[in-house]
Amino acid sequence: MDRYTSAKFSLDESKNYNLSLLLGADRLSYLVHAQKEVLALGGLDFVQVEEEYSLVDALNQAYDQREILRAPYQMVQIYLRSNRVISLPLPLYQAEQQYSYFEALLPIDEGDYLLEAQMPSLDLVFLQSVRLGLKDQLQDLFPQAEIYSALPSLLQISQELIPKLPENNYRLLAYFSPRSIQLMAWHKDKLLLHQLRPFRNAEDCLYYLLWMYKELGLSPKKIPLHFGGELTVDSAIHQLLYTYIAALKPLPRPQDFAQSDCLAELEPQRAVQLLATIL
Repeated sequence: MDRYTSAKFSLDESKNYNLSLLLGADRLSYLVHAQKEVLALGGLDFVQVEEEYSLVDALNQAYDQREILRAPYQMVQIYLRSNRVISLPLPLYQAEQQYSYFEALLPIDEGDYLLEAQMPSLDLVFLQSVRLGLKDQLQDLFPQAEIYSALPSLLQISQELIPKLPENNYRLLAYFSPRSIQLMAWHKDKLLLHQLRPFRNAEDCLYYLLWMYKELGLSPKKIPLHFGGELTVDSAIHQLLYTYIAALKPLPRPQDFAQSDCLAELEPQRAVQLLATIL
């Protein structure tokens, strides 16, 4: 679905533009920009994509359907979201041991490729597993592309979007995907907790959220939960959250872009996903 196209946008001028893609298990979002000006926003939903192997077919279909993806660009950046991510203390990290680190915590298939993303501000390094077939396909379709983990960008912008309140030094965030939830908690500016949890139903999802509160010794009746991503209003998960958690607060839009016409019709959650690719 095309969300926004600037009157200045022209495919004939695409060599002067930059393309940023955000690819998850069930969605491809694209952003065309030049000199920090947003020229086009849009996305495609993939139906019933269960594994990254299937993403290759879905990606081919999206590429064939959207001329905007096939145009030549000055620069292409691809940000990948995945549930197969681990975090490690940066001071203890040794790059040559990354596969050993990953295998100790999560299963990894032969030929999987690891994306490394360091966040010195949090003293963490993230390792994200990507199917080799998906990586090869991305590089075939976008030969000039740089491929990154989306997690650091999403972490950074999410942290900045949650207001700091004098009476509450804790900031809790739940970032929803259709089959998983990403949990993050900060005390002041220190990241206390980061978990990626798959779930099968609303009760599973609620369990992990209440587990986060218990793990931190906090009360869901007192500390608000900020949320982003894909949480459908009046869904089973949404109703359970309102039953057990005192204050649910969607992530606000970034102030710098609050007056931007291209984001006026975007819900805050999707805006975060797209803006994370350019901030």
